[in-house]
Amino acid sequence: MKKTLYIFLTVFFVCNLPLICQNNIIYEYDFAGNRTSRYVFNLKSNNKQENEDDDVLRHKFGEREVHVYPNPTKGELTVEIWNGDLEENYRLVLFDVQGKQLIETKLQGNNRVPLDLSLFPSGTYILILYSSDAKTEYKIIKE
Repeated sequence: MKKTLYIFLTVFFVCNLPLICQNNIIYEYDFAGNRTSRYVFNLKSNNKQENEDDDVLRHKFGEREVHVYPNPTKGELTVEIWNGDLEENYRLVLFDVQGKQLIETKLQGNNRVPLDLSLFPSGTYILILYSSDAKTEYKIIKE
């Protein structure tokens, strides 16, 4: 039951991503209707400024800091985890907008991992980072 609901919610989320993300915030709710998490997406604005950090998604993930860059990307995407436990294992999973899993990789501790998106078509993707106690999602744009 939970797995079916999770798949339904994931497909619903991915299919409605353009409508949900217009305010750059996504909320998740439990079965009772209580809000359980909030995701803030730092989408690039149309206002072009010369700032080398514009294409870096920065996110606090508990005590950890996660950087996902460049976003938008032309091919290679890098995920960095800082201030994490050196022994902790993380799992990264990339999905397309139809919910199909494209990449799954693991990393450990404070580390950096490159993801090659060059074989995938331009579009929107969802990157999910799992730790032992939490998960977070990022909207990735491939040009």
